[in-house]
Amino acid sequence: MIPVYGKSVKQRFFESNKWVQDYYPNYLTQQQDELIHRPSGLIKKSAEALFNNKLGDFLDNYCMKITIKHWAKKFKHKYTEEEFKLLFKSGKSISKHHPRNFQNVVLEKFKNKMETLEKAHKPVLENYNKSLST
Repeated sequence: MIPVYGKSVKQRFFESNKWVQDYYPNYLTQQQDELIHRPSGLIKKSAEALFNNKLGDFLDNYCMKITIKHWAKKFKHKYTEEEFKLLFKSGKSISKHHPRNFQNVVLEKFKNKMETLEKAHKPVLENYNKSLST
């Protein structure tokens, strides 16, 4: 993570993450140099002023709807409606696009590992639970 706002926040961030220097000795120094506060440019201020209103909200909502419609059209034959809702989300605070269903791959591997651990350690756990109940 890289702090993006406020000198004191940035300083606390670097102080809280000194462990990174153990793995990347030059990382924090480079990041501190790169994060010198720079005043906002005219283009940025103009764009923010132009879209910080109902027009900006409308355009934001419109773009989100276009994105969801595009995904729905592109993947309509690949996933059920329930799967689609899980794999593709777009909103003010989320943008999720997982067409290869990687989330399910991770969950399946986790489930398999848990089943393997349970089979390997079930006798131990049963004996432990019996000793607790006596």
